[in-house]
Amino acid sequence: MNKTFLAIILGLIFIAVVAYCYIGTEDLVVEENNSSADNQDTTDDYQPIEEYTETAKSDLIKIETPKAGVIVGSPIKLSGQVRGTWLFEATAPVVVTNWDGLILGEGYVEAEGNWMTEEFVPFTGEIIYEQVPDSYSASGTIIFIKSNPSGLPEYDDALEMNVLLDDNS
Repeated sequence: MNKTFLAIILGLIFIAVVAYCYIGTEDLVVEENNSSADNQDTTDDYQPIEEYTETAKSDLIKIETPKAGVIVGSPIKLSGQVRGTWLFEATAPVVVTNWDGLILGEGYVEAEGNWMTEEFVPFTGEIIYEQVPDSYSASGTIIFIKSNPSGLPEYDDALEMNVLLDDNS
């Protein structure tokens, strides 16, 4: 009788633990979904990275070289114009990634002239990258990142430009 009673108690405990874990996990998923929805509602100032087109962010940055979609070798020569507010200490970071988002090269562009203005300032730069051997795809992205010395996310901004990476570089 004691063994039967013990087996029933252990069975009930097991069922209670399984039910608690299942219900607890479901509540957690619901809470995570609600919190991400709340975050989306409260971040009206968030600006996602925008893919480059001739008009994308043209009020902030204008890329002259390279052109979107072209084959680029290493080093990549960069030039264009940017509003002085995009820069800090006359520079802004640039990253080159492969098709999978792996960072292949990092560097910066530098203003040619007075960058302490809200007007457009010419910039140049050069990014050295190293393509992954036998890469699945030649697709890559050059990401022009706004300098943000404050580190506050509301001042983050970036522009992505798709290119083809020359694997013979």
